[in-house]
Order: sequence, then structure tokens, then C-alpha cells
Amino acid sequence: MLEQIFPRGHRSYLQSPVANLLEDFARWLVDEGYMGRTLHGHLFRLKQTLEGAGNITAESKFSAADLGALFAMPSAELRVQKPYRHTQHRFERFLLMRGDLLPSSRTGRFDTVLDAY
Repeated sequence: MLEQIFPRGHRSYLQSPVANLLEDFARWLVDEGYMGRTLHGHLFRLKQTLEGAGNITAESKFSAADLGALFAMPSAELRVQKPYRHTQHRFERFLLMRGDLLPSSRTGRFDTVLDAY
């Protein structure tokens, strides 16, 4: 799938330590109707984020809190943060659909109310 999406630049995606995860995410995005620049952008941002973390493999598991920390960009401008947050939400949805999203441990005083809601 990555070869079809990135005809000229697919090698960097296929040689990534998270190549299998990128391939599965790409297939899911296409099934969800994403294409063109939006599809390219999500895959690029996910690759950049996961490789930037350094210790993530295709078998890594994530919670919503983990993803929030991974995609956090404290010094970036809002216009840069928005696409990354959208990719974070798409990736979180992808993991949820696969059954690979770990439950978050909540410790706030309103968490029981929020969980019930």
C-alpha cells in the first residue's frame, strides 16, 4: 500500500522501524475514504512522530494518554499543532478499531463521573 501512496518516496516508509504499523494505518485510512494530500499528511506526521520518539516499534501499544504525550508540541504554533492533533485522533481511532488502544489510568477526582458519563 505504501508503494502505491508514495510511488517515489516509499523507501523511507518501508525502512522505518514502524513500517508495519504505517502500512496498516495507511490501509485503514484508505478504507475510511482518505486520499491525496490528507492521506499523505497523516502518514508523514505519524511516521515523524513515532520515529521521533525513538523507542517505538510496530508492536508497541499505546493509551490515549501516551498518544497525547507523543503528539504534544509545546513550542509549536497552533497552525502546526492542528494537523498533528488530527493525526493523533485518527491514529487513536485506528488503534481503537483494531483493539490495540490500552485503557488509560485515570486518577482525577472527577474520573468516576466522567467514566460513568
